[in-house]
Amino acid sequence: MKWISVKDKLPTKRPLRFENVLVAKENKVVMEALYNTKTEQFMGWDSKKELNYKVTHWQHLPKAPQ
Repeated sequence: MKWISVKDKLPTKRPLRFENVLVAKENKVVMEALYNTKTEQFMGWDSKKELNYKVTHWQHLPKAPQ
């Protein structure tokens, strides 16, 4: 999977309100987050609160192993 800049594209709106994604923060730390398709904000996976740092890139989670 390739990293997508938030300047180029955000996750597509889907029927689900939240989408699990990987995000890269401006300090190059990678973590799992939620993307709220209604507010178009990246949120903490565990707290469901808006992240208090800048997300520079994102990508969809890989598929689970078979």
